[in-house]
Amino acid sequence: MTVPVNVLLGCVWDTATEALAGPSSVPLLITAPSARQCEGLARKIHYDSARSGCPFLVLEATDFPCDPPTLRTAFQVLMRAAAGGTVLLANIDSMSPPAQVGLAALIAESKASSSIASSARLVSATTVSLSDLVLDDKFSGVLFYRLNLIHIVVNNLALPLAS
Repeated sequence: MTVPVNVLLGCVWDTATEALAGPSSVPLLITAPSARQCEGLARKIHYDSARSGCPFLVLEATDFPCDPPTLRTAFQVLMRAAAGGTVLLANIDSMSPPAQVGLAALIAESKASSSIASSARLVSATTVSLSDLVLDDKFSGVLFYRLNLIHIVVNNLALPLAS
């Protein structure tokens, strides 16, 4: 299986990578050793950016519904609630396969739209390699492509846990 590749900035976390990610509006994927590190970095990027005055919402990826009409409604409500801010999808690797397919389609639609809902930035977080899961057919290659526009990989020494 060929994995679609977009702009990949897989690297050890540093301030230069964070500075690149902050002002961008494209989806951001964070891979770190712990969920706490993922969320901490996502919050730091959000609050150090022009989005800081807007909402920062966190949703467990497993909480996304699987059926397409309910998924669409949930996604639209979430993105509207975060208008101008950030939505963090925690543990994206745990999302069900039907929800992965639906989310990939919704992200593509959202990119083509100029609505308030599309102004929220989507950040996905995981503690495992999504590219490995794609190669093992355990994660959608299409969704990985949609989420992997900027990818920050944090190693154990790069980012201290937030206090």
